[in-house]
Amino acid sequence: KLLSTNETIETAKFTYKYYTDNKCTSGQTASVPVNAGTYYVKAYLTETSEYKTSASSCVSFKINRKEIEFPTCEDKVYNGKSQTLFTTGENQTYTSTTISGKEVGSYTANLTPTSNYKWSSGNNPEEARTITCRITKIDIVDVIENPTIEKNMLVINSKQKVDTLKTKD
Repeated sequence: KLLSTNETIETAKFTYKYYTDNKCTSGQTASVPVNAGTYYVKAYLTETSEYKTSASSCVSFKINRKEIEFPTCEDKVYNGKSQTLFTTGENQTYTSTTISGKEVGSYTANLTPTSNYKWSSGNNPEEARTITCRITKIDIVDVIENPTIEKNMLVINSKQKVDTLKTKD
């Protein structure tokens, strides 16, 4: 029996099979794909007393990569110790190495979106980009608080520990 356009089948059972090729012959799975990419699906009608087994044509569909924002780093101020400037954290939407440094300067790392993600702006949204993080010079105004002179000596109350404070002779 052939189905008409407006006919419904209340006793029929349909199954769906997903494929990775456009002829629906390889990469078969019964699970719905969840990763970004192009897939193909066929619907199969299980035989009933009224209908013979049949299959639909092979139909394509695409799961797009999710857009993500390119992260930023906050500048750190030199403190004489190694500091972590950037880490990927728990959100693993891109690959990277942790950036850390001790000295004043710029530190870089490449970030690449993982297979299900892409950058939300710019050219080549699926390619690696460079992130730059900085350790800046310490501002002496930020270190010295309420200096006083006692018995011909300058007394400095420091807001933070500084390993070395050099003075001009």
